[in-house]
Amino acid sequence: MKIRRFSLEDSERITKFLFTATTAEQVRESYSEIVDDPDRRHLVVEIEGELHATVMLMRDSHPMNHHRGVLYGFVVSPKYRGKGIAEELQKSIELEARKMSISLLTLSTWETNERAIAFYKKVGFNVYGRLPKGTLNKKGNGYETEILMYKILD
Repeated sequence: MKIRRFSLEDSERITKFLFTATTAEQVRESYSEIVDDPDRRHLVVEIEGELHATVMLMRDSHPMNHHRGVLYGFVVSPKYRGKGIAEELQKSIELEARKMSISLLTLSTWETNERAIAFYKKVGFNVYGRLPKGTLNKKGNGYETEILMYKILD
């Protein structure tokens, strides 16, 4: 298992496990700005030449909130869930956050995503709120309550 930064050459491989209907071209277009942005990090997990997990980190753009980072797009392919990959990826993204002088991480997830909520709590995140109709559901035909979470990095 290798955890490394995403590169645009990964665009085709990453679409294989994302839950959204995304093409490699869409990934290249949307991620081309992220790859070299000093306020963002995008990590992937590569196993035997295939990508099986991803997470992104973005620094809050407001000058008074540069100590804050938002995690998003944390996905592990079903084949590798429950095998410790998410924990290792979380450690790696926290290390990247510290290198960027980020001391507070936030994230959100669907209220129905109990597995993710349990994982985030296990790695030290705390719930600080609920946002009714805060996010589009996976099918894209309605809204779900979003669970808002944070973690203070030591």
